[in-house]
Amino acid sequence: IEDASRILVLDPIHGAEVIADALKELGKDVDIFNPYREPSFRGDLNYDLVIAPVHLNPNFEVMKRVLNARIPHITHHEAVKELVSLNNLFSDLNAIEITGTVKKTTTCELIYQLLRGRKNIIMHTSSGTRYESADGEEVRLPRLSGTPANVLKVMLMARDMGLKPEIAIFEISLGLTGSGDVGVITSLEHDYRIAGATKMASAAKIASIKNCDGIVVHPGLPLS
Repeated sequence: IEDASRILVLDPIHGAEVIADALKELGKDVDIFNPYREPSFRGDLNYDLVIAPVHLNPNFEVMKRVLNARIPHITHHEAVKELVSLNNLFSDLNAIEITGTVKKTTTCELIYQLLRGRKNIIMHTSSGTRYESADGEEVRLPRLSGTPANVLKVMLMARDMGLKPEIAIFEISLGLTGSGDVGVITSLEHDYRIAGATKMASAAKIASIKNCDGIVVHPGLPLS
């Protein structure tokens, strides 16, 4: 991201606009494209970088052109990791990311209950987003999906609201961004196909381990 000037972000349904806004704050020239509603990308793909969600069908016309042109491309998860770092969003806290095929929300809630009352905590899950200070004051934030881009949105909302979390807990769909100090894969059971049935959800979650520099906790299943 640092070396790219013109960037194309795909899939506004799953967070492209959040990522694009963060890129624009860095002075990047950014376009957004929705491959679900438009069958083809009009014009030349004169971009230094393309950012696409891990679940995007590689057979979409725009992705075929990106691959054929050998334009560098990264996932939304990878982009979020870079943007968290570039904007120092986790500089004053410890972050925990949770992904998995099942039990993500339950695991987030369990960790939250274990830590509450000791630190200021912000927790984002598919069931809701809330902040609780160490002395028990609770603030409810708007409900958001578990798409990785919402890691950025939650932290920016917290900043704008003057909240000071010391611990952040995030439920994230289809893998870890690697932004956190700890990443948890709750389960690889009840698997399903993504990306136009070209890959399994469990494969995306396992592949996301490479994003992580900190501790990764997984269910003990073979990760090859």
